[in-house]
Amino acid sequence: MTEIRLNSLSLKDKLNTLTSCMSDRQTLPVLDYVLCNIEGCKLTMTSSNLEVSVVATVDVLSEANIKFLLNKDALAIIKKIKNEDFSLVIEDKQVTIKCSTGKYTTAFESPDNFPLLPKVEEKQDMLELPFEMLQQGLKKCLPFSYDDYISRPIVCSIYIHRSEDLLRFVSFDGYIIASFNTGIQIEKDVKIVFPKTAVKMLLSYTSKEKTQLYISG
Repeated sequence: MTEIRLNSLSLKDKLNTLTSCMSDRQTLPVLDYVLCNIEGCKLTMTSSNLEVSVVATVDVLSEANIKFLLNKDALAIIKKIKNEDFSLVIEDKQVTIKCSTGKYTTAFESPDNFPLLPKVEEKQDMLELPFEMLQQGLKKCLPFSYDDYISRPIVCSIYIHRSEDLLRFVSFDGYIIASFNTGIQIEKDVKIVFPKTAVKMLLSYTSKEKTQLYISG
C-alpha cells in the first residue's frame, strides 16, 4: 500500500488545465485517465488526446515512488473537495480517495497502457516570443480555420512559419485564407502546426512571460 498526501487547493487550477484536452469521444479508453508519476516529493500529472498533451507538477508527501492512473470520475471528486489535505491510497490495483467527507474508490487501469509522450531535448530548435503575441495571432486566425476534422484534419489548425524573415500565422477554412503578421523578425526557418484543440487551450491561459516553442524535426 502507498499513501500520498495532497492539498486540494494546490491541485484545482492544474486539474482544470489537465482536463482541458480530454475529449468526451476518446479513441482509447486509457485517455480518460491522467497519468500520475511520483518521484521523490514531486507529482507529475499528464493528460493527452494523442493530439495535445498537458503536463503539470505539484509537491506531495509520498512514501514511495509510484505510477498510477486517475480517471475522470476521480478528478471530478477531487475538484469538489474544499481547501483541505486529502490522501490517495494505492493498494491491490485500486485507487482510493480519502477526505473529510468520506472514502471513494475509483476504477483502475495499468499506467503501462498510457501512451508515451515525445521528449523535449535541448538540441531541438526553440522559438521564443511574448505569450500575448502568440495568443493574438492564434485568436485572429482561429475563426478562419477548418471545422471538419474527419475529412481534412491538417487544415483544422493554425500554421506558424517564417515569411520574408517575419513570423506569420495562417489559417484556412476552405474559402478564406487568414494571415497575421507579427512583425517579429526571425532568422531560423520555423514551421509549426497548432491543432485547434491546442489553440483553444492556449487562448484560455493568462501569462506575462515569454513562451518557448520547441520544434522537433
